Amino acid sequence: MDKNTTTILPFSMRYYSEKNPKRCPGRTNYPAPTRPNIIKKPPVLTYPALKCILEFIDVTKRLNITARTKSLKIIDKSIPLRLPTLQLCSDRIIIHNLGIRSVLQYRVDIFYKDQYVKGGMVSFSKIEAMRRVFKYYLGDRSNIYVDSIVFEEQVRNLLPPELNFTINKLETHHCSFGEFLPVINPNSFPLRKLSMVYPEILSNLTLDHPIVHSAGHLYLNVGTRGDQSPMSEIQKLHNKSAFIKSISMKSDDCVKIIRYWMENGKEVGTKFIFTFYLPNCIVPMIKALQEPFEEFQDKLEGLNERRFIAGLPRFAIPINNHSAVILAYTIFAMVDRRREARIVLNVVST
Repeated sequence: MDKNTTTILPFSMRYYSEKNPKRCPGRTNYPAPTRPNIIKKPPVLTYPALKCILEFIDVTKRLNITARTKSLKIIDKSIPLRLPTLQLCSDRIIIHNLGIRSVLQYRVDIFYKDQYVKGGMVSFSKIEAMRRVFKYYLGDRSNIYVDSIVFEEQVRNLLPPELNFTINKLETHHCSFGEFLPVINPNSFPLRKLSMVYPEILSNLTLDHPIVHSAGHLYLNVGTRGDQSPMSEIQKLHNKSAFIKSISMKSDDCVKIIRYWMENGKEVGTKFIFTFYLPNCIVPMIKALQEPFEEFQDKLEGLNERRFIAGLPRFAIPINNHSAVILAYTIFAMVDRRREARIVLNVVST
């Protein structure tokens, strides 16, 4: 046969040779069949690996997974718990989106994002139920990291004694923050934010406290305590940012605060905001500044603020070293779709 002649194979042979050469009968010049690739199962995650995952997983998912996995329950308590928010009350605990409540005697209900999930009757009282709930979710843990924690009244005696919270923000309702210092890691201070009601429920604590002075932002809900005014303590605060909601401020309280700052100095960047339950109270307070500080009235046109209350005076009052001034003015702010009147005292450099 001529070597230049092309051999045409039958259709069946062409099928084997062109498309599936490994199956071509009688041909040995094709590579031998190879073993198929075997996909091996990845090794099971070890406990150290699981710890890295569980610590940073969404807390609601973590609690859901560990409650259903026996092997994870063994190591769960030894892994730090990281929470965006935590609210502790005498009848409920809210862990981010998960809420467990015992409002009725001998009953516990579970909520997710305020939606009822399930509930049932228990064989112990509401106080004992909450003590067990706190123990189950918070007890025996090495560390609990919380960005923002809220304590409410009558909850301290229900908490496990070995708790160790590392927090950024602290809020108290109808209780004193001093009650909870034993369960807060000292490394949490200074706090980014401290929010509390003053003064009737602070027991023996006053605003002249290192934790109060060192907070990055201070929120005070000021009530009343007889004839004693809290302004004498508020004017001495070292905080650079404070928000005071009050029903007990007098018309000359802002005058006293400004005079104290003028005599003792105040750090540039300090900003105190006063808001009131009754917006009409703001008018006599800002007008009380006119007589002692009339010469320092200023339209503050260079201030980037569009919420000025029209018709009320504004001031730029120099501090004794003349390197800074106190800007005193009123603004409107929107709170829950309602306008709220506020007095702002802002220390700026000249």
